[in-house]
Amino acid sequence: MMTDEQNRKPARHGKPLAAFGLGLALSFLLAIPASVNAILLTEINGYELHMEVHTVGRLQALDHDADDKAAAGFAREELSDAGLQHAIGNLGWRLFYEDYYEVFFDVTLASRVNADKVWGHQGYILLKRLPEDSLFPAANAVFDHIDIKAGHFMVDFGNEIHRRSNNADVQRNPLIGNPVVSPHATEAGIEIIHRNERGFGAMIGTGSGVATENFSEGARFSYRGKVWAEIPEIPVDVAASYYRANHGSGFQGFGGSNLFRTERLGGAYAGVWDDGNAPGHVMIGDGANLEAWQLDAGWNPNDRFELVGHFGRADDKNALGAGDSETWLYYGATGKVYLLPDAVYAAARYSAADAQRFAGDSSNDGRIDRFQIGGGAWVLDGLLLKLEYVYQSASGFDHGTMSGVELNQDPEFQGLIAEFSFSF
Repeated sequence: MMTDEQNRKPARHGKPLAAFGLGLALSFLLAIPASVNAILLTEINGYELHMEVHTVGRLQALDHDADDKAAAGFAREELSDAGLQHAIGNLGWRLFYEDYYEVFFDVTLASRVNADKVWGHQGYILLKRLPEDSLFPAANAVFDHIDIKAGHFMVDFGNEIHRRSNNADVQRNPLIGNPVVSPHATEAGIEIIHRNERGFGAMIGTGSGVATENFSEGARFSYRGKVWAEIPEIPVDVAASYYRANHGSGFQGFGGSNLFRTERLGGAYAGVWDDGNAPGHVMIGDGANLEAWQLDAGWNPNDRFELVGHFGRADDKNALGAGDSETWLYYGATGKVYLLPDAVYAAARYSAADAQRFAGDSSNDGRIDRFQIGGGAWVLDGLLLKLEYVYQSASGFDHGTMSGVELNQDPEFQGLIAEFSFSF
C-alpha cells in the first residue's frame, strides 16, 4: 500500500492520466467479444499449416525515485512524463498432421530490448502417435499413455508460463506486466508427458540447462518434473513443479540456466530502475547451480471469474563467482472478472519476492513487492486494449544491488501503462 508520504508526492502525469482515461472509456463503448484464431494457410493430405501473428504497442507514464540510489557506474536520469515504447512483434507457424503430431516454431520480430533483431524463440515437435505405415507402429501402445515433446522450447515450470506475456504474445496475461518473479527459459531438450481423462497429468524432462548451445567444461543437463490435477467438481486446478540445473563450479561460458537470472524477451516496463532487459524484475543468481520448485492453484467457478496463485522457492549457489549465493521465496495471486461477458474485464495482482539469503548474507532478508490493477477491453476482433497501474517497492535490505539499484535505499516506481495488442 502507498504511504501518506507517497500520496503527497506532486502529480506529474495529469495529461497522460486524462489520455489513458479517455482511451479506456472509448474502449468500453466500442468493446466487442473476442475471437482470436491462428490463420489456416493450407490444408492438404492430412496436413494443416497455421500462422499466428502478435503485435504490441505501449504508452507509459512511469516514475521512479531511484535517481540517487544507483550503484556505481549506473547513471540515473529523470523519466519523461509519458512516452511510447517501440512496437514489438512475434510470428509463429504450427503444422498439424492429423492426430499424430504437431510442429511449432516462432520468432520475435522485435523485442523491447532488441528492436532491430529477429530472434528464434521456440522450435519443437509434439509427437502424439505414429502413423501406421511408420517404422515402429507397435510403439503406439506406449503413445496411448504419453506424448513426447522434443526440440528447443519453454521449460514447463509452473503454470504462470501459460499466463505470462512473452514479448508480443500478451493476450493470455490479463494485466500488462508479469509477476515480479516470472520464471521463463527456453532450452534444447525433451519432455515426456502423460495426461488422462480424469484431469491428472505428469511430466518429466531434461534439457541443455542453458539458453544456447555451450560445450564448455562442466556444462551439464538440467532436469525438471511436474504433476497437475484438474478437479472440475470444485472447480480447482493444482500443479507442482521442480527444476534442477547444476553445472558445477568449473563451468565457464555464457552463463547458466535462464529460468530466473534474465528475461531475454524483455519486460513490459521501460526506463525504471536501471532500464535493463526487464526493469524492476527480480533476477536471481547466475543459474549455474540452481534448484527451484513452485506450487500453483487456480479457481475458475464460471466463465466470468478466475483466481490463480503461486508460491515458489529458488536457491542459486552463484557458482560462476559473479555474485554471492541467493535464496528467495516468491508468491503471487491474480484475480480477473468480466464486467461484460467476453468483452470488458477488470484484473488485479499482488506478487512479491522475499529474500532468505541475498548477496551471500542470510540476515539480508528484504522483500520486493509489486501491485498491479487494471483491466482490458476487446476494441475489435483480436485487438485488446489493456490499462494498468503498477506500484513496486523494495524494503528491508541491508546491502546488495539488483538491476543496478542499491536495494538498501528502498527504491520504488509507480505509474500507468497502456497496451494495445493485436493477435491472430
